[in-house]
Amino acid sequence: MANVTVIGAQWGDEGKGKIVDWLASRADVVVRFQGGHNAGHTLVVGNTTYKLSLLPSGIVTGTLSLIGNGVVLDPWALRDEIARLEGQGVSITPENFGIADNCPLILPLHRDLDGLREAAAGKGKIGTTGRGIGPAYEDKVGRRAIRVCDLAHLGELDAQLDRLCAHHDALRAGFGQPPVDRAQLLAELAGILAAVRLVVGALVSTGMVGTITNDLVFLAGNNTLVLLLMGALTCFILGMGMTVTAAYIFLAIILAPALIKAGLEPLPVHMFLLYWGMLSFITPPVALAAFAGASVAKADPMATGFEAMRLGTIIYFIPFFFVYN
Repeated sequence: MANVTVIGAQWGDEGKGKIVDWLASRADVVVRFQGGHNAGHTLVVGNTTYKLSLLPSGIVTGTLSLIGNGVVLDPWALRDEIARLEGQGVSITPENFGIADNCPLILPLHRDLDGLREAAAGKGKIGTTGRGIGPAYEDKVGRRAIRVCDLAHLGELDAQLDRLCAHHDALRAGFGQPPVDRAQLLAELAGILAAVRLVVGALVSTGMVGTITNDLVFLAGNNTLVLLLMGALTCFILGMGMTVTAAYIFLAIILAPALIKAGLEPLPVHMFLLYWGMLSFITPPVALAAFAGASVAKADPMATGFEAMRLGTIIYFIPFFFVYN
């Protein structure tokens, strides 16, 4: 298999994007392998102009496009870029776009540090874009970075955040700034996870997700209700041993493309999966509590459990109404 690498050697503006776009029509995969979103690629196709900063140029032609782990990824910038291109009619799905699961993230604290350093340098500033790219690479090399795969276990990042914040809090103190707000950082990461619909793992890069999507649609007979019930049942099973975020990411990769392909809107689909991920995570402990309470009250545990489910029936129907409306 032949590989072609396009490298610019003149500090940008050499026309790399145009060359990659020209080559993409004959390529199986286009990979962005390094850099951040400090520069842009402008592509003109017919009468339409596309401006890219993170997405590989092949995305415009529908070629499988991947972001590699040499890139430092700002998920908020990616969200905005995806929305802009989708507004221009470009289809961006798990079937034609993927992100390496070990790709390091640019966080708000990186942008903060970039700006603080430039402001403190005065006339000696180097003129960075202030987008946090340099500090993010520092954390990657220093093995402090939060990576795409870490989003699968946001509730278990204490040790990683300890290392990251110990470094950044010391630097921020030197600039007279307060420590990193860890709670806010986690909340922002949880929010961007659903917004960007990040695709994690090798399923996309191997094309397996497309095969699984087609198989699910075939098994369900193109019936969206059957697909939704598949998702609800899978969530209940996953919720017994996985976190909410991990269950959501798995289903976002495997099931969401099938639901969208069947005709449902992307945002309600992802909210449906996230809702069931949370519901499945809390159901087992609630069921155990019902059994324990029944034992204390000397009542029939099974009857108590079924009664609890009957009283809470509405919570199982709400997501179906949401996704169909």
